[in-house]
Amino acid sequence: LRRGRIKWVDAATVWSDVSIATVLLWFAESSRSQLASNASDQSETGWRGSRIEAARAKKKLETREAEIESGEVIVFAQDECHLLAGDATGYVWGRRNEKTEIPIENSRERQTYYGGLNLYNQQFFMKPYPRGNGDHTVDFMKDLQTAYPNKKLIILWNNARYHRGKKLKKYLNELNKGMTDEKDYKITCYHFAPNAPDQNPVEDVWLRGKSFLRRNFY
Repeated sequence: LRRGRIKWVDAATVWSDVSIATVLLWFAESSRSQLASNASDQSETGWRGSRIEAARAKKKLETREAEIESGEVIVFAQDECHLLAGDATGYVWGRRNEKTEIPIENSRERQTYYGGLNLYNQQFFMKPYPRGNGDHTVDFMKDLQTAYPNKKLIILWNNARYHRGKKLKKYLNELNKGMTDEKDYKITCYHFAPNAPDQNPVEDVWLRGKSFLRRNFY
């Protein structure tokens, strides 16, 4: 599979959103055992960045182990990837005495991908968006619900502004309306500890994908 995918990459002459997304998904699929290895450090609950809250969230997840193993509760590590023009910048050999033309595009242009890793079976979900914001975050939550109907979802992510903004809070309040016990919530969000990207296994997907694109993009 790896050899076949590399041949496909070598043959690609135009990189579209679809082909880049395929590469990122492949790295998620081909690294499953390693991607979930960081999941033991899940952290921080609520909307604050306290490491004390992180420890509390970890304990809460431990109390729901039976629900997670039975499939009643699905736990996702989530993160966004923002591909910029510089992410594809690398070095290549050029022919002597031959002019090489390099197209220059708007360096501010970007491609944004939302990704979610099921920490139990390591299935990876990804969807492209124009940018990361409250509306797109809510839309991605709805997509995860569609993929797992009648399941309770726990989302582990960082403290990005749109992960704790008004639009997401409004959506969660409406979704979990009338439920007094947190264990009954359809979606529960916990945050990783502040400034701790090493805790999120989805960061590994983005890192491996970007590194591969940087070496092979042309």
